[in-house]
Amino acid sequence: MRTAILLAALAVTLPAIGSSRQEGGAEKGRTLLQQAVAALGGDAFNKVKSQKLAGRVYAFRHDNLSGLAVVTEYIRYPDQQRDEYGKKKEEIEIVNGDKGWRIDWRGAKPISAEELRAQKERRAMGTLHILRYRLNEPGADIQYAGRDFLDNREVELVNFTDQDNRTATIALDRITHLPVRRVWVHRDPKTNQRVEETEILSNYSNVQGIAAPRHLMRKQGDRKVFEAFIQTIQYNIEIPDSMFVPKAQ
Repeated sequence: MRTAILLAALAVTLPAIGSSRQEGGAEKGRTLLQQAVAALGGDAFNKVKSQKLAGRVYAFRHDNLSGLAVVTEYIRYPDQQRDEYGKKKEEIEIVNGDKGWRIDWRGAKPISAEELRAQKERRAMGTLHILRYRLNEPGADIQYAGRDFLDNREVELVNFTDQDNRTATIALDRITHLPVRRVWVHRDPKTNQRVEETEILSNYSNVQGIAAPRHLMRKQGDRKVFEAFIQTIQYNIEIPDSMFVPKAQ
């Protein structure tokens, strides 16, 4: 099952709103994102080195369920990840920097460079990745983009634009300050068609002093393409190097 990366991969439902700059927009936008980091756990959130997740993931194609699996995921930040699908680890996906493999009963097969680049870009534009690593990135522009309503609650919108002119619009719950949505509009590298990718985070709970979303969803346009329900989360666990390379056959 080719399921995209869980934490680096997440989802949102409305187009990027409020692209025009507002008076005091940079200062207010940065303040709001700093409040979001604090709501997520502050230093505890920023200093996460690794994590282990377990739950269920669902893939969709044309609004129909196309795959489902139980999954255990190991992450060593910033760029190592191992996803084990099925109760007996029927399929394993490993990403280790600029290398990756899919492993099943037939053995290990390299993930294409093109797919790894797409995964890396999606991870870079993910909500939690931006908040943990990218707020002080050289060339980054942060602007307040106004207010909106999402699922009957008021949210504040902030645009994060990097030096490559990629923009993510992050929606923050006005009361809790937690991130609930991210919209990223980009071009499909094959077709050059406009793609509106939404990342949704919800059902937060406190784990080791960190606010962790247990429900994740990703949409392209109006169509749901991925959903995850996380049952258990552990942070800062020891993960051996051997977990991020395929076993010798």
